[in-house]
Amino acid sequence: MSDSIHVVSAVIIRGGRLLMTQRKPSQDFAFTWECPGGKVEAGEDHYDAMRRELWEEIGAVVESFVPVAMFDRDFGNIVQRADRARVHVFLHRVEIVGEPSPREGQGIGWFGVEEVALLPMAPANTAARQLLLSLIRLQAATRRPA
Repeated sequence: MSDSIHVVSAVIIRGGRLLMTQRKPSQDFAFTWECPGGKVEAGEDHYDAMRRELWEEIGAVVESFVPVAMFDRDFGNIVQRADRARVHVFLHRVEIVGEPSPREGQGIGWFGVEEVALLPMAPANTAARQLLLSLIRLQAATRRPA
């Protein structure tokens, strides 16, 4: 298959902790952790896909949305399997309204730097691990005391 799949991935950080969801047993890379998000469907732009995916997965409403990085062949971080199209992962820094909760039976949690450094992650998030750690540290360093 020569087509490529675009996936949006939400980097949601609160209080120095990154929100991650766990892949279900029926999915590829079962039980690994990843930033919430999913495939961009036909007719959607990245913002529309992110809004839809976060609502479906974690019941969250997108408040703000800023592109952060794209993992593609220029960086050697394409997630590809022989039987599937290439997957191009677009990370976006996202702020959400409300408290997320699992809506599809998946695991969910907030993780600090030390935990994110050790979590078993899906391949796209493994490729982005150092960037994710940097973003958590940056958010923690720029937080204002209450």
